[in-house]
Amino acid sequence: MLKMILIAVRLIERLTGWAVALLVAIALVVVAGQFIDRHFFDLPWDSPDQFARITIIWLCFLGTALALSDGAAIRIDLFDHWLPHRVLVWRDSIFDVLLLAMLIILVVTGWTVVKVGSSQFILGTPFTADVPYSGLLVGSALGALFILARILRRALDFAQRKIG
Repeated sequence: MLKMILIAVRLIERLTGWAVALLVAIALVVVAGQFIDRHFFDLPWDSPDQFARITIIWLCFLGTALALSDGAAIRIDLFDHWLPHRVLVWRDSIFDVLLLAMLIILVVTGWTVVKVGSSQFILGTPFTADVPYSGLLVGSALGALFILARILRRALDFAQRKIG
């Protein structure tokens, strides 16, 4: 059962990677369009800066979730090579539990922010403010899922070493 969950999480990680790649392409088109609009001829859009802002917000939060899934978070590792492996595993486990708690708090409070933003229109776009705020919500939820999967993988590895 756990292995099926971990396989599903890997699929979600891969889909998130594709979403990040798509968002990078969209950001590139929007920013290039802004350059063309400003320097060559007028394009028929009102607020490309708002579209770029929405895209970058989603990129930040989805990219952060993806980095968390790979364990690529920024940290200072001055003492890592001197500490025993068991201490590193305990430290990483405690950090993951604390990070999971923080991400769950972000999801719960982020839902309120999304609800409030649903009544605020972004000028020059067909969107309301809940669209960029949803990036925070989705990125935090995915980050929590990826951290939970990392905790489960670590527990599964520990249980297999105890049995074997």
